[in-house]
Amino acid sequence: MDEHERELLPSLRMEGCGPLHSAAGSGNVAVCKYLVEQLGFDVDSDADNHGSGITPLACAAAHGQVITVRYFLDKGANPNKEKSSGRTTPLHEAAEAGHDEIARLLLSKGASVDASSSYGTPLVAAGVRGKFSVMKILLENHADPNKVSWQFGTPLTSTLYGAPERMSKSTCLKCVKLLVEAGADVNCTNPETPLAIATYKGLTRCVEYLLEVSKNANVLVNHDKSSDKHSKAQLKSQGAKAVEGKNYSSASKFYTEAIKLDPADAVLYSNRSLCRLKCGEAHDALLDANACINLRPEWHKGYYRKGAALMLLAEYKEAPDAFLAGLKQDPGNKEMQEAFWEAVEEMRKEPSEPSLHEVD
Repeated sequence: MDEHERELLPSLRMEGCGPLHSAAGSGNVAVCKYLVEQLGFDVDSDADNHGSGITPLACAAAHGQVITVRYFLDKGANPNKEKSSGRTTPLHEAAEAGHDEIARLLLSKGASVDASSSYGTPLVAAGVRGKFSVMKILLENHADPNKVSWQFGTPLTSTLYGAPERMSKSTCLKCVKLLVEAGADVNCTNPETPLAIATYKGLTRCVEYLLEVSKNANVLVNHDKSSDKHSKAQLKSQGAKAVEGKNYSSASKFYTEAIKLDPADAVLYSNRSLCRLKCGEAHDALLDANACINLRPEWHKGYYRKGAALMLLAEYKEAPDAFLAGLKQDPGNKEMQEAFWEAVEEMRKEPSEPSLHEVD
């Protein structure tokens, strides 16, 4: 080819797909290297020149081409570039196809484990097809087992919807157990309860399992007054386990039930404030922080939670005061000191109010 013909190569389409995408999907690394390193092809180029967002990396991930995926990532390909249709990412492609090694590789390079699409997160994409090993990898990387998608609901309900058409009943049970053990809500109603879905899908063993775990979950909430103290400890422990697994939504629910049993426990409000902060519920987190301070004004943790909530609300003029109040209770707290100076720095960036003589 002459120079002009080579310049036209990136726009060439064969059956709607460019040369680099074809090479990526077939795993031809030598051709990929030539096109990228010799002819200057863009590693994040679209397949059809119409802004579809289907990158060579996504093609390689969908077809299980591990070496090609690694090559594109090493060349700086964006692991989170979305398709314009459906907004799926390369991780969605790997999860849907069950390519666990590629999923690990993408996550190690910064792929968003909870990237949303019109179909749901990568965990939903894997769950609805019973890709157990990929689901396990995603959960190990702190995927949210309760994030709702508009089409399939939660990962748990999507997994049940997938059987028996896309997976065997035994695989479905295995995936359901994995999700429940990771903190999936067995009583969710998005769009129906897992038990209802399992029943009309004829998943007998899943029905039996869900009935058992639902019964155990209800024991924590439907308690006798004589065992309130014991139940509160159970709920608090369950909340702590959920926090450890970064399942802050479920943890918040456990702490809410515990607060119903003992509304004078400042620690519960502090813990729930943390969970609400992690879920982006800044106003509710602030309310819990204030409740904690009212119950235990001498405890520094309530002031720290209040300052963090104010920072999330961009109330930079008030946040330093909250952290300073906490430092008065615990002067040597380094975390509080760092948070205070960070809040002060943000406050300094805020535009100052005009003085009276500046107003016309």
